[in-house]
Amino acid sequence: MATSAKYRSNRHKESRFIAGTASKSTHRRETTTGADTEPNVKPLKLLNNFSDTMHTDRGHSQFRKPVGDEGRVLLEEMNRHHRELSEWALSKLPAERCAMILDIGCGGGMLISLLNDRFKGADIYGVDISEESVEMAKKVNSRIVEEGRCHITLDTVSDLPFDDMCFDLVTAFETYFFWPDLDNDLREAASKVRAGGYIVIVSETYPHPDFEERNDEAVRLYGLNLMENGVMKDMMERCGMDVTVNVAEERNWVAFVGRRR
Repeated sequence: MATSAKYRSNRHKESRFIAGTASKSTHRRETTTGADTEPNVKPLKLLNNFSDTMHTDRGHSQFRKPVGDEGRVLLEEMNRHHRELSEWALSKLPAERCAMILDIGCGGGMLISLLNDRFKGADIYGVDISEESVEMAKKVNSRIVEEGRCHITLDTVSDLPFDDMCFDLVTAFETYFFWPDLDNDLREAASKVRAGGYIVIVSETYPHPDFEERNDEAVRLYGLNLMENGVMKDMMERCGMDVTVNVAEERNWVAFVGRRR
């Protein structure tokens, strides 16, 4: 494994993806065949500290691609709000060393910080389509940026600027539901994972009858394209992954962990 990712040319074509949504509810756990379940977890809290513009077409744009002062406030809140989800999802990864990591839709940079804490000395690359996200992620991770171990760029999942099979681990937290062409974009993300490496796709929302009203509202407010867990698993498997579906059902969280064959 090389000590740095190999960049391709033809970079910085913009796409539309980033961060997610939240709500609160307390429900029973479902039984999901072939998936880890997580009992006795607390309900989610609403991202309710923002102006009404977050619930309009402009709001859709902010959650997909934060801009300006309101976007920076949103990114700071997402860093706080998604931390517990991110810690839970990373706990589902095997205890293996990852030297080269890519975070797609890195948002405000909180996940990159967690990845750096877990994978000591790793080179971590982050991409996002939002300039505000790129700048905040660099600030949050300024130490490892200065050390030359963290590289964060303005790029899109639809055209990642790296050679294939370049990374030990690729992460995409709270972002897949904004990808413009999920089938093609998933193949693009998976193509960057080396043989035996991992891709982890995480969402705090997935289709479930107990959460139907809440999730329908999230789809309306934030423009999410939510996939059934079985459909996402099948899509990842078609990309050459062996996939485990982990759910925290009372919170409606899901983490898809794929290992490249």
